[in-house]
Amino acid sequence: MEKAEIIGKRIECIIGIIMLVPVFLGIIAFIFDVFNVEEGFVSIDTLSDEWTACYYNGGGMSAAPIYLALMAMVGAYLIKDSVKYFFMKSK
Repeated sequence: MEKAEIIGKRIECIIGIIMLVPVFLGIIAFIFDVFNVEEGFVSIDTLSDEWTACYYNGGGMSAAPIYLALMAMVGAYLIKDSVKYFFMKSK
């Protein structure tokens, strides 16, 4: 493979890893909450107050869960075929 193509795939993999960072933080926060770690890092009992908004007579939902899910899918897609290029030497 050409050097530019390998560098492009490596950059693609790095962007995919960056997109997966919020997912890993969410998993760590969930594990802390399951085991009742009282570090003030996360608490699921206030989740409805944090992720929803109160509009006049109804409620609203934040789009953050949708964005986090899309970031996870994009990150996994970018990493899927580009990890092997970290170990490939350019010519």
